[in-house]
Amino acid sequence: MPLLYRSMLKKILSFLIPQTISKNHSPFNGDIFVRRFLGRMYIEVEGLMQSGRIIESLYINGFKKFEISNKKAVKRVLILGVGGGTVVQLISKKFPQANITGIDIDPVIVEVGKEYFNLGTVKNLQLIIGDVLDDSINLGKNFDLVIVDLFKGYKIPKDLGKEKILRKIRSTLAKDGLVIFNRLYFQTYKIEADLFLDNVQQIFQDVKVYRNYFNLLIRAR
Repeated sequence: MPLLYRSMLKKILSFLIPQTISKNHSPFNGDIFVRRFLGRMYIEVEGLMQSGRIIESLYINGFKKFEISNKKAVKRVLILGVGGGTVVQLISKKFPQANITGIDIDPVIVEVGKEYFNLGTVKNLQLIIGDVLDDSINLGKNFDLVIVDLFKGYKIPKDLGKEKILRKIRSTLAKDGLVIFNRLYFQTYKIEADLFLDNVQQIFQDVKVYRNYFNLLIRAR
């Protein structure tokens, strides 16, 4: 079959069943799949979608719920857990004047983001490879918005809920800055998310939540 027709067939099939575009292996995330479904690509790790339309919609609705819309007020953004870059792209569009710092432990998934999701073309973006939970890494200061989206498949680092880590994240905020944590919120993950929410409420004074079918966004000041 000619290459052109093969490409057209894959696009047609992607509207019916997910098509695998690439597979990469990482010491941190294991197998990282890039798939196309309904005409759009996304990253899948351990069966969980970790970038793409669903993640984008989650944050768009969360921003509306939390009334995060003042472009002038958001000048510096920190993203902990870059993945394929869906949140980076969204922040870049919503706050085009903002300087973005993105930190991720996995260089493989970041490269996948660059190759398939234009992560490398985002202006005003500084990418750092490192473990955000490590005491040796400096997260920076005076951020107006911090996004914490740390996933390894369905798993979220348990240390993220420790007082020391939450205080470290709080210390990155500017005077009127805020942080948004993303958690899974279904089946047994509800218990983990609620326990994490309790820990957040012990450290931050002003906490709000947005729930959808599968995720819980926690906004804290």
